[in-house]
Amino acid sequence: MILFITRELRPNSPLNTLTEGGHTLIGQSGIGFTPLPFNDFPDTDWLFFYSQQGIRFFYEGLTDEAKTRVFSKKMGVMGKSSSAMLQQLLHKSPVYIAGKALEKEAEKFKKITHHQSVLFIEASHSNKRFQDPNNKKHFSLKVYDNVVLSGLQLPEAHVYILLVR
Repeated sequence: MILFITRELRPNSPLNTLTEGGHTLIGQSGIGFTPLPFNDFPDTDWLFFYSQQGIRFFYEGLTDEAKTRVFSKKMGVMGKSSSAMLQQLLHKSPVYIAGKALEKEAEKFKKITHHQSVLFIEASHSNKRFQDPNNKKHFSLKVYDNVVLSGLQLPEAHVYILLVR
């Protein structure tokens, strides 16, 4: 059986176990990611990452000196996968990991960071779910562009898994 999923598959993906049963698994994202250069960023109490791509592009854009500055920050992430990426690249565990109930999580994060400054590391087309545009202590840093790829053709498959976020 051929299965198609709308996501690039990482070597440690649990979906890869399907190939052990003789199935073919095709993973292809419909979104393209391109790093956006940045020179510096505001000195804040917190860094909040909306995605694994944000963590990766932020880390890759940092100078060695900036990497040491970042380590002293409190960090928050969206989900367990982003937490694992943060630990892998920055060797740091987040203080806050947002779950799936985004409205409740946004309120919880707002209470935790009350009176503290937060830098939100984001994509150029971010939904800014946790940011308060009226909060003078909330800052944004766009570290990558995310665009829907045009002209993609779906391969022939028996099963299509379409992931939506």
